[in-house]
Amino acid sequence: MKIKTSRIAPIIIILAVIFLAVTTAEARRGRMGGPRGGGHMGLKTMMALNLTPEQQTAVSGIIDTYDTERGETRDRLEAAREGIATVMQSEAFDESALRKAFQEASTAREDLFVLGAKMREEIKKVLTPDQIDLLKEKRAERRKRMESRMARKMDRLDQ
Repeated sequence: MKIKTSRIAPIIIILAVIFLAVTTAEARRGRMGGPRGGGHMGLKTMMALNLTPEQQTAVSGIIDTYDTERGETRDRLEAAREGIATVMQSEAFDESALRKAFQEASTAREDLFVLGAKMREEIKKVLTPDQIDLLKEKRAERRKRMESRMARKMDRLDQ
């Protein structure tokens, strides 16, 4: 089967734009290891879904819509974590300061999860039922990998 370059080029360009947007956003936040706290679909998942050019454009637009707010929320979370560390490293224990710092981190993390859930819900609206099923499979696989990593970490701690 011969594939025309004119048909593949737009798909490659759209995937490159999505990849660039995702990697730029992650680099801006200082971690290329992947999204945390209710992250969005990665490039591998996008490719596995075999999105049409129209779907790619729609998904890219949805991601872009949430990107700034998610970045700001991640920054808030990072600042709150630093606040917790600062309180924990102080000479005297200050329970109210620790509770306040922890609450700020909890609120930012909650906001990040909610934004991620809203974004995923919007993305699902442009997917076909088969693509949604595949997305569920990919999420289940990712959950199993995370559980496996956590189990290995716990095993190391027990030793």
